[in-house]
Amino acid sequence: MKKITGVLLCCAVVGGVAAVGFLSRMGPDDTAPVAAQLSEINVSVAKPIRGSLAQTTSFIGTVQPEESVQVFPKASGTVLRTYFEIGEPVQKGQLLFEIDPEMAQLQYNAARIAADAQLGSGYDTQLVTMKSSLNAAQSALNTARDNLKNLNDGVADEIERQQRDAEKFEKEMENLDLELDRISGMSAEELKATYGADADRDRLLVQKENARTTAYEKYVYARDRVDELEDDDDPQLRSARTAYRNAKNSYNAAKEAYDLTAGVSREDAEAVSEAQLQIQAKSIEYTRVTAPISGIIEQKNVSEQNPAPSGQPSYVISNKSIMTVRFGVSESVMQNLSIGEEIEIEAGGQTTVGTITEIPTAVDAQTGLFNIKASIDGEQIQLHTGATVKLYAATQKATDSIILPIDCLYYDAEQPYVYLYRNGKAVKTEVQTGVSSETEIAVLSGLSENDRVITSWHPRLLDGAEVVVQGDENAVVAVSAAVGAAEKDTDASSGESSEAEETASTPEDVVSSESEPISSAASSVPQEQLSTEPNRTVRRMDSDSSSKSSSSKSSSSAAQSYASGLKVMQGGSK
Repeated sequence: MKKITGVLLCCAVVGGVAAVGFLSRMGPDDTAPVAAQLSEINVSVAKPIRGSLAQTTSFIGTVQPEESVQVFPKASGTVLRTYFEIGEPVQKGQLLFEIDPEMAQLQYNAARIAADAQLGSGYDTQLVTMKSSLNAAQSALNTARDNLKNLNDGVADEIERQQRDAEKFEKEMENLDLELDRISGMSAEELKATYGADADRDRLLVQKENARTTAYEKYVYARDRVDELEDDDDPQLRSARTAYRNAKNSYNAAKEAYDLTAGVSREDAEAVSEAQLQIQAKSIEYTRVTAPISGIIEQKNVSEQNPAPSGQPSYVISNKSIMTVRFGVSESVMQNLSIGEEIEIEAGGQTTVGTITEIPTAVDAQTGLFNIKASIDGEQIQLHTGATVKLYAATQKATDSIILPIDCLYYDAEQPYVYLYRNGKAVKTEVQTGVSSETEIAVLSGLSENDRVITSWHPRLLDGAEVVVQGDENAVVAVSAAVGAAEKDTDASSGESSEAEETASTPEDVVSSESEPISSAASSVPQEQLSTEPNRTVRRMDSDSSSKSSSSKSSSSAAQSYASGLKVMQGGSK
């Protein structure tokens, strides 16, 4: 320890001798500017710029292809051959696998034979058979009627007449019921247009009700009369009446069947048969299963010489030219997102850009989050179905705002402020801030684009202090992370003075304090105003960023030259 102290003392003596020698060689006119420069508060200033700043938050999303199809066969049977394996590309229409077509072919052949028989001689034979059945039913009805007439001596004719009357009056009652409903629902204008200008609704309703009552009475009489005539005690007569009724029912059924068959033309019958054959032919086509879309085989659940599966897809094909990613966000984040907005996706060490295509209005019942959907160009990056990826979306935004390097700001009881250069003095100015990052912050109020912000730090920089501007007074504030990093590097290099040098500084303490990095100003920023990990910030300049970057570099160079000069003078004074 004593040895180290001795070395330091030797270095201090040598440095002091060198300093005395340096100053002894300077005349009176040379030392005065140095003293004046040490007493000055030299600052760099620049004008604010207007731009946009967005704070992004990271999320975890799940990747799925935009188009994915599960292939189910429409035919059943044993699989003869398969042509694609998992991971292979396939084009739309290519044959995936084949099912044994034997059973489908047999069914088609049987349908063809049946159609030929129905459309050939079988059609005519069927029509002749139905005509013969109708003639036989007509003959049986005539015989039953004659037998009934012979037994009743004219009673059968009376029964038939009364039956016709009962049917007629029953129909009349139905028509009157409809008319009563219609009259009740008519407006006054419709009533006059239908029944005349002097039509009265109540009078018409009474008339129709009376007519219905009369029809009902006649219906009841005819029905009772039929029952009376049929309720004869003679067993032979009752048997004849029953035979007559049965013969009449058989005749009606035969006539309906014949009319239906005869009413269909041969062309119509051929069309029906052809349609049925086409259905059977499709069954044969369905034994050859083709790809419905172009894509990549993702799943295969079918194998040769085994039955085609029915409970699961035989193949799953995904078109990966466009992939989608879904990620859940809270309501507060969802309100700051918009359709068409770009997001950044990281997967497998690669990065690409996606576009938000869907923002739901309801939360997911399981997660309680809003599932955002974004599309990705699958040809730009390799993405696997179902994989999880990390993505970044802008969750806070400042547009058309004044953007400053965060190192320009100071804080007094969490109230941010900056120093403006006005008429040779530093003016403390409170500001309201918004979105921020590790290097930049948006100023919402308190500044204008015509203000000149003091961008450098000095230990004696206070409100109202007289300052001297170094470099271009009209420079534009640099909002480039690269420039900010360069300034910090410069400050760090200026802070490499040894402890012995700090103790030997001038009373003004300019050099030893200047060695503090400017970034120390940012260390007092409240934590909630900094972008939290894993947030990152994206900046967009509203004007020409290249020219502004150039001017900011000149300001940075001036600050570096100033710091270097101070170090030289510090060495000389010692």
